[in-house]
Amino acid sequence: MACGLGRKLLKLIFWIINFSIWAASIILIALGSWILADSDDQFDSLFSEDKVTPIAGIILGLGCFCFLVGFCGCRGAMLVDDGRGGKYLKIYFILMLIVVLGQFVCGILMIVFSDEVTESMEEGMGDTIEKDYNRTEAATETVDFMQEDNKCCGATGPEDYAGSWWEKEDATRTDQVPGSCCKTEVPMCAYDGAYEENCVDAYAQSIEDNILVVGGVCLGIIGVEIIALMISCCLIDDIEKEGVA
Repeated sequence: MACGLGRKLLKLIFWIINFSIWAASIILIALGSWILADSDDQFDSLFSEDKVTPIAGIILGLGCFCFLVGFCGCRGAMLVDDGRGGKYLKIYFILMLIVVLGQFVCGILMIVFSDEVTESMEEGMGDTIEKDYNRTEAATETVDFMQEDNKCCGATGPEDYAGSWWEKEDATRTDQVPGSCCKTEVPMCAYDGAYEENCVDAYAQSIEDNILVVGGVCLGIIGVEIIALMISCCLIDDIEKEGVA
């Protein structure tokens, strides 16, 4: 009997948790790889410095680490009954503890550096609008998507397009802002028809609006991880009591 519960039940719960971790690790590895592959084209237009590559590297590294955690957990659960799972479960406990502590550290760092990310986005997107919008396909698609998706215009406002490459390239242009800035489709898009909110503020507001959902999901994940830690301790203790660890 492990911690007052049947070993089979604990093994089943433990297996489900770690199979989920294993599956999530594959998603993280794929996501990190995709961001690294497309960062030059899609993401660099939004930031003044290369902040995307380090983030993608962290996601990729976390995915690989979680893959190892899931493997140790699944392997340990498979070998519990014959007493050989103890070493895998002990390694699992250490690795999972690192994951939980790492998540708390990441949460703190996100709060500490949130203003820096916002400033970098304001500078990077503003520079892209001034020099590259309608000049390179990647920059144009990224800015258009940002504006249409968040219903915003410019990094700091519609006036960002004044004096930009987009405005200067066509001397006969009558629009003051591009179509992706307009609230409705009209032949000529002027400031009074554009979204008033700038994209940096809209992005920050979007995060703020979803902070409770994101926070709830993160706390739920950490809760499941703590349960996994407790189960691994119970299984290790059960093995050692039987004298087969």
